[in-house]
Amino acid sequence: MDLGFTGFEKDYPDTLVIMPKKKPKGKELTDDAKAWNRIVSGFRVLVEHATLRR
Repeated sequence: MDLGFTGFEKDYPDTLVIMPKKKPKGKELTDDAKAWNRIVSGFRVLVEHATLRR
């Protein structure tokens, strides 16, 4: 999910929500946050491609 779905987990508490980390203002992302974002983007690409094929 991206920032357009902020608050989604409040409306659907039983749903697993995976969102990328945002870069803090004036700082850089940590190596762990960058690794997390790569994992999230990999899932996102698979889901987007699967839904586009329908």
